[in-house]
Amino acid sequence: MGDPIYVFGFQGTGGNTITLSTGVVGGFTGEDMESGGKQWIKHDAQTGPGNSGGGIFNQDGELIGIHTRGVSGQGNSRTAFMRPSALAWGLIGPNVAGLVNWAPTASTPQPQPPQPQPQTAAGTAWPPALNTGQTWQVRIQGGQWTGEWSVVVGQKDADGDFEATASLGSRRTEALFFQQDNILRLNIGGQYPLARCRFDPQNGSGAIQGKLFVFKDANSDAEEIGTCVASQRGTQAVQPVQPQAAWPPRLAVGQRWQLNVTGQDLEDAGTVTLSERDSDGDPKGTVLFKENFSMVVYFYMSRSGAALLDMTVPSGADSHRAWWRCRFEQQANAASLKGTLQTFRTDANGQISDLKDVGACTATLSR
Repeated sequence: MGDPIYVFGFQGTGGNTITLSTGVVGGFTGEDMESGGKQWIKHDAQTGPGNSGGGIFNQDGELIGIHTRGVSGQGNSRTAFMRPSALAWGLIGPNVAGLVNWAPTASTPQPQPPQPQPQTAAGTAWPPALNTGQTWQVRIQGGQWTGEWSVVVGQKDADGDFEATASLGSRRTEALFFQQDNILRLNIGGQYPLARCRFDPQNGSGAIQGKLFVFKDANSDAEEIGTCVASQRGTQAVQPVQPQAAWPPRLAVGQRWQLNVTGQDLEDAGTVTLSERDSDGDPKGTVLFKENFSMVVYFYMSRSGAALLDMTVPSGADSHRAWWRCRFEQQANAASLKGTLQTFRTDANGQISDLKDVGACTATLSR
């Protein structure tokens, strides 16, 4: 986030001429434009209907996405969305007849012999090899992030980047290791302000040296505020996973959960039945409360690592507009959950508003 972008297209202003606008990457979102993921990339460049289908480029002139849509918020500026080029190429490649990679001609620069790559402490080519289970010690100097962080590398996400967990004393938050343009980046934090360690290609042995940046919000530029020094501390042994004993819960179609919700003037119990998967592949179903009152439910994991059980009425004016949410943070027993009951609303574009805590939830896996 915060990387500059350049958008070309016919915005419909200033005559029928191609127009350049600039902005920065504002964030990422899933297919439904609400959940976690990287199926859409948000940006703040000025765009119009004539930009749809046009290219968006980084400062090196590389195509990084295709402008696809824009959404106007309530009383704020318009947010634009692009599809990542990797996703777009998957659609273009198989469907454009005759699309080939041209062989070099006499006027085309010929491939050059491989050049030596910067070496890391382990003697391997840059960037350092990341693997699930590794632990990195990251010494940060700068603002509220100052300290000796321990970063444990987890599984790869849908984009091939490594999700991780970062700890500083009793402080614990999500993190993400990813590589772009041969630069290794480490994001620390699940919400703004967000810290980023940037490690450019380098030689030498020992720890890798980098710069610390902070993003105050989705629309702010990156601000350099300090330094990062990272070194690998070995690989943790992978422990066997016991059924429903370790976080996160193994959510699956066919499960039933016994749900209890309590709050001011509220106490109810019901059975959640997960019967199918939604368009993102997450379990979906119904909850049947007392007096045969039913709601549609979506049970999924957020990018911050919390399990979210979202509930809404299946029909009527408030269908998919007024919501209950049970939010379960990481806990020891993933088959017997305790969490917070929240309420919120969504607009026609799926944007959340009025999120507030109103009570407590428990959910126990029955089968």
